[in-house]
Amino acid sequence: MQFILFPESASQASLRLRIAYLGYAFVIILGTIPGARAEVGEVASGFFLHFVAYACMTALLFTGYQGTAGARALRAIAIVAVMGALDEFIQSFLPYRNGTIKDWYVDMAAAIVASAILAQLYLKARRKSPAAAKAATGRGAR
Repeated sequence: MQFILFPESASQASLRLRIAYLGYAFVIILGTIPGARAEVGEVASGFFLHFVAYACMTALLFTGYQGTAGARALRAIAIVAVMGALDEFIQSFLPYRNGTIKDWYVDMAAAIVASAILAQLYLKARRKSPAAAKAATGRGAR
């Protein structure tokens, strides 16, 4: 499990970061399409969509960066805070959307929950394999 969640290769970690940023761009682009949010809203609530999307981005960021569990968590949460704020800022300029602080709170809750879970898994994996943990805290991807 630790090799799947916490890749040792810098190329795997880098790929996760690229997927996270591309996923964010995808969320922003879809959010600017008139009527797209309304159609998706028939299937899932805004709370659910925000929580799942930003939790997934947090997981990719957490597992893509190197460092201790705390450093990974703080970095992922900080990046998601900026991403969520920018998403809501962009929505505030669209006449068919509205940016709300409540959505940003959901984004932050998703980041905190995902980071907390991943930090615990990381620490558990580190206890099982000290050699892998030492390699994972080294300077690899960004």
